[in-house]
Amino acid sequence: MTIELPARMTEAAPHGRRILLIQAVDYDERMLSGIEPQLAPVSVATVAALTPPDFCVDIWDENLDGPINSSTALPSEHYDIVGISTLFERVGRRVPKLAALFKERGAYICAGGPGVSNQVQALNKCVDSLFLNEAEYTWPAFLRDWIAGCPKREYVQVAKPDLAHSPAPNWGRLGARISSYRSGSVQTTRGCPFDCEFCDVIYLYGRAQRHKPIENVLTEVRNLERLGARRIMFTDDEFVGDPRYAKALLAQLIPVNNSFYSPLAFHTQFTMTLSQRDELLELLADANFWYGVVGIESFNKPSLLETHKIQNMNGDIVENLQKILSYGIGINGSLIVGFDNDGHDIFDRIFRGVQDACVPSASVSILRATYGTKLWTRMRESNRLWKLPNQEHIAEALQVDILPAGGLSRSQLIEGRIYLNNAFADINNLCQRLRGWVSMIRRLPNVHDRRSLSLDGSIRLIRSYKAFAFTPTELRAIEDTLAFTNSVAPVMIGRVADSILNQLRWHRLRTFHGKEQLEAVLAAERAGKLVPDVTPVLLPASFSRAFRHHLFRVVYARLVRNLADVESVANAASEVFVDFLVRIGDESASMEENDFLQPRHDAFLRLLCDRTVVRMTGQAPEGYSPIEDSAESAVVRLKKSGLPDAVLKDIGDRLRRINEQNMQVA
Repeated sequence: MTIELPARMTEAAPHGRRILLIQAVDYDERMLSGIEPQLAPVSVATVAALTPPDFCVDIWDENLDGPINSSTALPSEHYDIVGISTLFERVGRRVPKLAALFKERGAYICAGGPGVSNQVQALNKCVDSLFLNEAEYTWPAFLRDWIAGCPKREYVQVAKPDLAHSPAPNWGRLGARISSYRSGSVQTTRGCPFDCEFCDVIYLYGRAQRHKPIENVLTEVRNLERLGARRIMFTDDEFVGDPRYAKALLAQLIPVNNSFYSPLAFHTQFTMTLSQRDELLELLADANFWYGVVGIESFNKPSLLETHKIQNMNGDIVENLQKILSYGIGINGSLIVGFDNDGHDIFDRIFRGVQDACVPSASVSILRATYGTKLWTRMRESNRLWKLPNQEHIAEALQVDILPAGGLSRSQLIEGRIYLNNAFADINNLCQRLRGWVSMIRRLPNVHDRRSLSLDGSIRLIRSYKAFAFTPTELRAIEDTLAFTNSVAPVMIGRVADSILNQLRWHRLRTFHGKEQLEAVLAAERAGKLVPDVTPVLLPASFSRAFRHHLFRVVYARLVRNLADVESVANAASEVFVDFLVRIGDESASMEENDFLQPRHDAFLRLLCDRTVVRMTGQAPEGYSPIEDSAESAVVRLKKSGLPDAVLKDIGDRLRRINEQNMQVA
């Protein structure tokens, strides 16, 4: 569907065509006070770089510049296009407010980012164009359509873009204030090779990792250092997912970082598989990686097995964490409670595991089922998705959407989560872990920093956070820990001070919920005031398995042999499967995997492929003669391409939009 625009919206005004790109605020205003913005928004800066030079682009990061309202003084009084970027679903709820504000001013409204994926129908009511998935190809296509006066309502990128086509971010007006962020940000890869049941990364970015050319990454690092960044977050979901690429990148990053007057500090996300790779550990340490976010999830191996967290199953979890820490690389541990295999002892087991491993900073969440993940499908098919009636008005930290099966109640999960996060942030527990970390270091980072933090400097840094409201006893414990670090391993003092701030920043500065709301939620949970999630299962788990094991190969082989434009194969495959499932209808919900694998379904899918090819190529149906597919030659390296995951996600997105439209009509 395209939109015909009034001429005034596409003609260049005297001031030129102007675009405002907004990084929507991550939290409400109450939670923004007292804390520096965390990450420079690489997503909107990349979109700015994708914009042709005949547009004038301004970037507004609500985390740094403040939430926009009707009285906000913006860089320009007029914008032709306003693009709103949302990282999380909770941020997507801010889109209607921003859209209404700028529509009143005559702007064309766009929205995109991971936060829009589960709110397509709602957001389509308030924005003019919606962007699903990655934007390297669709944003330039939209601008061409907008100039021509016929932009589409939705721009969907199914096949994953080549990251060589992703330009270096254009930081624009944010460039002069990069040092206001805690970290600059660079993305080297997209995708994750693992398949954790609760995670949506492979649906957003694919299972097969794609890499930016190493020289492009180094250019982005140099640019941020020139702009004043002192640290950089590599925003990859699994930095060491491809060890060969990671080693090659780090080998070149080390001399670049050492060429700066003062080396940058880096941090990223990686898995516990790193503990098995000594060479990578040495390279990360010498490149000055201060810490990594690690999905520990649990110290209970049956829970890890349940959620397909197989990458954490090799060896002893505590010993693996200590191995990483022994290289001076800190860990910000992420843990989850609420697995089916979690018993009443899970809270003590998690606390003991974190303390014994000396994990510098850690936090706990309650297991949540994100729409479209394998966990969501499993829970929905077993009727275990229930929530409080007013869930959208409850602090996210208090939300539970799964009926537990391990003997714990939902209220116990909420209380246990609070207990653990309080315990991790307790100064005595924190200092015990930090001293343990420093004591276990066996291989110090080979980093020479002319501006390294001194003991006095680290104490001043900690004391500068007045909002932490330390007691004299707490300050003494922290300063003693810093002094101990300085005596044992002076190179670690900046990392230890940073770990203190990491652990306490969220716990003490950001108010996740008030006491009254906590008591109200616990009372409602104990009273069982829950409502079921009745969202239909549009992609049954049995179909997804049949799709991965066989059906996609059938369709791909047919399409790739008969479409001259290989780039269109992904969209064509999505259309074929959506048509297939719509025709099967409700019957699909009761079908097993083998039911989908019947020869008659293969034949029907090939017929739908031929109809799709005829429509897309404009051929006459009666004259079309398909090239017979040869599955063996067509599907070589198909799994590694990530295309099956991308198409499966798009099928789910399309079916959901169809379902929402049908519900509106009804």
